[in-house]
Amino acid sequence: FLNTTLNSSYIGVVFRGNVFIMLGAMTSAPERVDARAVYYKHADSNFYSALSYVIGEALAACPQMLIDVLLFGVFVYWMVGFVPTAANFVIYLLLFFLFTFAMGQTYGLLAAISPTKTVVQAGGALVLLLNVLFCGYIVSPNVIPIYWNWLYWINPLPWIYRALLLNEFDNRPEGEEVMKSYGFLLPNGETFGGEWIGYGFAFIIPYAFLCLVASAYCLHRFRMEPKQQATPVIAKEKDAVEDESPDNEGSSFTDASFIPVDLSFRDLCYDVKASTGSDKLRLLNNVSGVFSSGRLCALMGESGAG
Repeated sequence: FLNTTLNSSYIGVVFRGNVFIMLGAMTSAPERVDARAVYYKHADSNFYSALSYVIGEALAACPQMLIDVLLFGVFVYWMVGFVPTAANFVIYLLLFFLFTFAMGQTYGLLAAISPTKTVVQAGGALVLLLNVLFCGYIVSPNVIPIYWNWLYWINPLPWIYRALLLNEFDNRPEGEEVMKSYGFLLPNGETFGGEWIGYGFAFIIPYAFLCLVASAYCLHRFRMEPKQQATPVIAKEKDAVEDESPDNEGSSFTDASFIPVDLSFRDLCYDVKASTGSDKLRLLNNVSGVFSSGRLCALMGESGAG
């Protein structure tokens, strides 16, 4: 009875850890709809391609993913009492990290093709439901109907969940019986072997790469927001200035009839619309200064100020 209880606890912890990862990715997916406007803005200016944007976004999220996986994995692994070997621990962390990365790309693809945040939330809930229902925890794999069995093999969670269980029970004497009792059986009735841990890696890595490329393709091909109008260019500005200058032969811009002045300002504020959302950003806040005549001056802000 004690062994059965412990085995159930191990399986439950692994399942909940994967669900928490999916929930975290799902809650951050709607924010990518706002961030999508940043890509559109820069793509209109031919700054970079969709693939460069998606790869950069994925790499920028990796440090935070790594911290989350380490914080969760280190405490849970040793407190619950999984197999105390370095190899199993490293495989455990790698599987969790790859699953976190893959889920980030899955919901990134969903955000790339969804017109609104509501659609992202609804689609994310559906993805979560299908993965949880067919991962092998709620419904045993050997009792999934044949017409739904394909969902068990194409969703990423079943592969990671099965690999994590094999990583734990493949080295235990009673491991084969535990896997058999929870219905983790091949179509021929045999239990999954340790090689299926490698198959889990072989599935999740191409899956994450495929989602990443698909996100870039959808961002490039299917635009969900109208293209912004370019700022009109004043043609022949130099000619216009010369037309306003005196017609006397030999006259120059420096001979034009105007009085040089110093420009002073006090408590100047300047607000712009944020790149994402409807908020406003204050770029200048109660700025004071003087621009001397005859000098070219530039007001520089921090990177990203515009």
